[in-house]
Amino acid sequence: MAVCPRKYRLSNRPSHPRPQWSLRLPARFREGRRNFWELLPRPKDVTDFFQMLRYFLGKSDEKPRFGRFSYVEKFDYWAVYWGMVIMIGSGLILWFLETSLRFLPKFAADIAREAHSDEGLLATLAIIIWHFYNVHLNPENFPMNWTMFTGKLSEEEMRRHHPLEHEELMAARAVHPAVPLGVPAHRAEDSSPMAQS
Repeated sequence: MAVCPRKYRLSNRPSHPRPQWSLRLPARFREGRRNFWELLPRPKDVTDFFQMLRYFLGKSDEKPRFGRFSYVEKFDYWAVYWGMVIMIGSGLILWFLETSLRFLPKFAADIAREAHSDEGLLATLAIIIWHFYNVHLNPENFPMNWTMFTGKLSEEEMRRHHPLEHEELMAARAVHPAVPLGVPAHRAEDSSPMAQS
């Protein structure tokens, strides 16, 4: 089984972003900047969503083709930040209730209480149902998706789940073929099939 060079680092695993690293990674590393731009929602994500609905409903035989991140991974990643804003904002209102009620009407505290409890329930259910199924119970991954430990996908997994990125990697590999470590470039060229013919 060939393994693609795609490494699942922080921003590649939207299920478990660490905010302190997610904010620093794009600024410090080229791959982090690339991943950040790839995680931004695009019009293609909307068309992919509707294409996937058509596929699930049997109206289409073709699944949408995803690049580095699918619309599901993007939603999963950004939902954490959306949830943090709701939980922190409503939590501060509830924590400092007396101070908050000096500046806000009573219904703002009621909305904050509902938002806080609903977001907490939503996050819990997302982890238990969505994440647990996708990582552990999905027949493709059972008993678990080992990518979180190995940091790699097989070439077959890349073709199946991220075909556009796979094609991009293979095209880049064709332009710049890998040279074995420790072999000088001129020797690698001499031993290539083109040089031998």
